[in-house]
Amino acid sequence: MVPFPVSIESVRLHGEVRSVHGDLQGQVTGVPGRLELEVPDLHIMVGGPDFTTLQEELFEELEVLYEQFVQAPVAELTPSGVALRNKLRTLLEG
Repeated sequence: MVPFPVSIESVRLHGEVRSVHGDLQGQVTGVPGRLELEVPDLHIMVGGPDFTTLQEELFEELEVLYEQFVQAPVAELTPSGVALRNKLRTLLEG
């Protein structure tokens, strides 16, 4: 399969669909039955047998990142953690 770009315009976070504010791009690669979605800006790589699974895996990863970085006290984060927190807040909260 030739890698192809995807634009991520909305996500589900804690059961709520949210629009993505800004440009969030990913790339799908793999072979039939084993696909991978990479979102370089957020350091996310998920895999699955089909596009629906990739989407669900992405949403799960975003929930974990949101809990670990956006909901954490800033004082507990490293400088790169604060940068990721800010990026997530911009993309998911506007």
